[in-house]
Amino acid sequence: MASTSAPSSLPMVTVMGGTTALLATGAFTLRSGTLLDGGALQPLGALICCGVFLVATWVAHVVFRRLGFHRRPLTAPSVAASVVVVIAVVWGVDAASAQVWKHPWTRYSDEFGGPGACLADTSYGDRWHVLVRGVGEGGPMEVWPGAVEGSQEATPRTPLRLRTEGRRALDPADEASTRILRDHSCG
Repeated sequence: MASTSAPSSLPMVTVMGGTTALLATGAFTLRSGTLLDGGALQPLGALICCGVFLVATWVAHVVFRRLGFHRRPLTAPSVAASVVVVIAVVWGVDAASAQVWKHPWTRYSDEFGGPGACLADTSYGDRWHVLVRGVGEGGPMEVWPGAVEGSQEATPRTPLRLRTEGRRALDPADEASTRILRDHSCG
């Protein structure tokens, strides 16, 4: 007589555990710029992600086996629950990484041009500035002033140039930018 028992859920949760670690590591390394910004780990980035996947898969297998998943049958609800857990963990890691490694324009909005910031109500504020050259084009980030709605004053034509290295606060890249920030009590 043939046995009709359902397959074990251990292989599925083991692979899902490794996949979660791989995707979370991928989101983390992309947000931090490790793979794309020419950092010291760039050549090793793919190997690091693969290593994390292998180690996490092995650890997941050991942990889930001890939790008794080798005796639990594979069911549709268990597959759905594991997919939800993978999505939630990766989404959470990506959101946390996005708060640590912010894009320079997000940092500009937070530090200078956004609501409540020192340049918010000036021609350099988020609502009125004009992007001319962005980050990654070989120079500092430039914020060109735009016309403020309802203002009768002439818009200054001096761009705000900021250095965007790493996670540090944005720094003025020239004397004119230092003067603009000082005139508006920034920093």
